[in-house]
Amino acid sequence: MKFKHLYLALAVLGICYTWYYNIQYFQTAEDPTLINFFKDAQSNVAGKSFGADLTVVVFTFFAFMIPESLRFNSVNIFNCDCIYVSVVSLFKRKSSRKTTKSMKKIGLIGGITPEATILYYRILNQLNADSLGKSHSAEVIINSFDFGKIAKLQKENRWDLLNEMMADAGKSLENAGASCILICANTMHLCIDAVRDVVKIPVIHIADATSKEISKKKLKKVALLGTKYTMEKTFFTDVLKSSGIETIIPNLEDRDVIHDIIYDELAVGILNPTSKEKYLKIIHKLIKNGAEGIILGCTEIPLLIQQADVSVPVFDTTKIHSIAAFDFSTKYLQQQQQQQQQQQ
Repeated sequence: MKFKHLYLALAVLGICYTWYYNIQYFQTAEDPTLINFFKDAQSNVAGKSFGADLTVVVFTFFAFMIPESLRFNSVNIFNCDCIYVSVVSLFKRKSSRKTTKSMKKIGLIGGITPEATILYYRILNQLNADSLGKSHSAEVIINSFDFGKIAKLQKENRWDLLNEMMADAGKSLENAGASCILICANTMHLCIDAVRDVVKIPVIHIADATSKEISKKKLKKVALLGTKYTMEKTFFTDVLKSSGIETIIPNLEDRDVIHDIIYDELAVGILNPTSKEKYLKIIHKLIKNGAEGIILGCTEIPLLIQQADVSVPVFDTTKIHSIAAFDFSTKYLQQQQQQQQQQQ
């Protein structure tokens, strides 16, 4: 803390400057009682002592201790004075109650698709409002891509370029002050290692967060819906496997149906009742094949399918991912506050 040494100097000054005159008075006065002390305050050494006491105490207390304690949530370093400790601790406790639930900034790599990014933003805002009050909203930094360019590179299998783009987005979010990063699409977690390689802040994996929620329900076999990239590649299923969770995916024909609806409809905000029926038929087949839960492994699928539509637990990866980031950001802020207190 940059005022720490100044506080120490003021504390030493307060001790030496004031008690120098106090000692002189009690050594020289004929009747060194408190009553005589105040009587002599205006005319002799006692007066100097009294003036020095007031000057140092008032200046230190009002000019430094209260503002800085509120600012840094710090305990008072003048702990030798019980009055100072009591008052400043009161301010500190009030300040702590206001700030411990607050969140640090969350970085979103969005636009992949815009509809999914809107869902993330809405969920994070609601989480913060539920925590602090309805007038509060989330502190979020968004780096948004043109999804048309992303989809084109995916079709061309140019994951090298996608890795570069995602890494640049992650770095820009870190530089802008994000405490953690979310990639707002299951499929684009294929690039998560590229992002993690260039930043020092956590990049929260959507499959890690989902795996924890499945484990809480003690399920061992789940079905995964998503884009063909998510269903056919292993970046998601490998995480589940490491937690002892078996994953089943739809057959090839059903994978094509799911993928096409995502890119042709959900990605551009089209919600078609016929498409919902197709999804539900596929889900019912997966349940018959032993799925104990359904992972909505595309961040747009929750626009179409909700828990009320399905007889087994549904895992909304968009919501799970958002909650994981919110929990991290609030804990991160609390850790920073504790570190500031310890440094003082």
